[in-house]
Amino acid sequence: MKRFAIIDAIHDGVARLELADGGWTELPLQRLPAGCREGDVLATVETVVKADAQTGPDWIPELVVDREATAAAARRIRAKLNRLREER
Repeated sequence: MKRFAIIDAIHDGVARLELADGGWTELPLQRLPAGCREGDVLATVETVVKADAQTGPDWIPELVVDREATAAAARRIRAKLNRLREER
């Protein structure tokens, strides 16, 4: 799995994504995995669409929610918020 983006916001059927390279993009919500939500880390996986003996396999990238990376990001954010509260 390759990290692709984090869902920053969802509004009016459009998801705003922060890309792994620091850029931003927007995608229609229907192009994202079902049930995804703000804060989810999206990753790409390649799925074989068809395999041909002469040309080899055809691959299509698919977006999936990386639950492990999403949980790790949430832990990092909670830790930062806790440190900020303690500094007050």
